[in-house]
Amino acid sequence: MTTAAELVAVWRAAVAACDPRVVVGDAIAEMELKPGPVSVVAIGKAAGAMAAGAVDGLAARGIGIRDGIVVTVDGVGVPETVTGSGLRVRRAGHPVADGRSEAAGREVMELARGVGVDEVMLVLVSGGASALMAVPRDGVTRAEKVARVGEVMRSGAAIGEINRVRGELSAVKGGRLAAMCPGRVVTLVVSDVPGDDVGVVGSGPTVPGKEGDVVRLVAGMETLRRVAATKLGDRVAGSGRRAAGIGPTVEEREEVIAGTVEEVMREVVGVAQRIEAGGAWVAGGEWTVAVTGEGRGGRATHLALMVAREIAGLDGVRVLVAGSDGIDGTGPWAGAVVDGETWARVASEGERGLRECDSGTVLAAVGATITSGPTGVNHADLVIVVRPET
Repeated sequence: MTTAAELVAVWRAAVAACDPRVVVGDAIAEMELKPGPVSVVAIGKAAGAMAAGAVDGLAARGIGIRDGIVVTVDGVGVPETVTGSGLRVRRAGHPVADGRSEAAGREVMELARGVGVDEVMLVLVSGGASALMAVPRDGVTRAEKVARVGEVMRSGAAIGEINRVRGELSAVKGGRLAAMCPGRVVTLVVSDVPGDDVGVVGSGPTVPGKEGDVVRLVAGMETLRRVAATKLGDRVAGSGRRAAGIGPTVEEREEVIAGTVEEVMREVVGVAQRIEAGGAWVAGGEWTVAVTGEGRGGRATHLALMVAREIAGLDGVRVLVAGSDGIDGTGPWAGAVVDGETWARVASEGERGLRECDSGTVLAAVGATITSGPTGVNHADLVIVVRPET
């Protein structure tokens, strides 16, 4: 039987295989770079790991680092190899920008303007960069910018729309950071948005770039899904169908799953109702949740709780919903695993949790949540539906 713990193990293995340090190091090994020193800017939830990959890759090629800044979220560790290289580490507000976000952004702007015309600025962008580097454009205060972005976020808008508004109000987004750098800008992106549009990730501080600049996607949202499907398939091949508890066919949703949480819930529930014993279904993506309360949780636990309500009493099905970054909205959880018995276990608290956006608290109370802490990986959320053989 595939237990909740086994599903969580698949999620952890998929996250571990998407290490930003490795993909950035591999990309630098293949890139065309001059031997002169490089300035490094890393911004986002995966900034520490991406910066470590840059340090590794540049050192392997004998390229020095002239200057550098790493801007990331509170609670995410930064490898010693980064701090030891002289890169400055800054923490800033997420998902809501704060005074530290503006200070970090102005520090990045100063670094960019100081890059020589014959030098290179290596920019490493991952999800969360929009809030972490938030300098309002002239005529707009930070409070006004935060208030406007907050309105759009609470409306349930997709990340592309949220970042479009951020870009309109920003002094650094929408390619403005690249424009203020006299030198060549090389950008490596780890995407957490549907479609892997590099101009949307972090609101595209270096997209579009100047002539001669380079922007490269080094890991996208489909990476997590593919690795998870492979891990599920490996369990089958390695142990046999009945021993693994999953059938020989692992179905992948090749397009990212997106839309409102209600739309995604209906699709996931449909899969749960049709999937045959021994089957598995894997999807990756993100969805929107209109915030209606001040509870703790995020889109992963909210979807999981909604699914739990709809599959109540359904025998044998388990559903995992978890964010690759290990942080689901305002809670300390990555997500949750639910089944046909979960809704009965949460009792009347279930409806309250959905109404007040307190899904994480409700699911944690019955031991359904997944806790990992920040992972440094940023490929949105993973959804797995299984009906183990009995």
